[in-house]
Amino acid sequence: MNASRNVYTVKVSLAGDNCTYREIEILGKQNLDQLHEAIFEAFDRYDFHLYSFYLTRTKTANLRKIYDSPQYVLPQELDMSDFLGGGNEYNAKKTTLDSLGLTPGTVFYYLFDYGDEWWHEIEVKKIEPEAGKRRYPRITVVNGESPEQYPEMEEFEEG
Repeated sequence: MNASRNVYTVKVSLAGDNCTYREIEILGKQNLDQLHEAIFEAFDRYDFHLYSFYLTRTKTANLRKIYDSPQYVLPQELDMSDFLGGGNEYNAKKTTLDSLGLTPGTVFYYLFDYGDEWWHEIEVKKIEPEAGKRRYPRITVVNGESPEQYPEMEEFEEG
């Protein structure tokens, strides 16, 4: 397949909730920051926070394994990690899906909002050649309702 014409279909599930997931199609030449933006939209989020992708390659419940995996973050986070002595971090805006060596069945993790810790499991469902001109990334499946980004605030407002 022509690498720049690959379309990746990924299933993004909320950690611990197999019933709430989204499927997103994204081009191989698009980057992880664009995948983040698609996930942000797919789960109806409205308030920006920092995020990380962790390339574990396999499913795991072991947080140590996740944190020890290559981490992809925004450029400003790279500057901070250099200051803190990191070394396993890469620029999400410069990392395309094609560059990650993903195959169907590959699993990796996405953490949105380091304070509230919205963990997601991402599974590569398929990789196919692009068929026709479409806008990517695009959300193709929505299963389950999006949880409130700040559920404790909703409870506070109701009380």
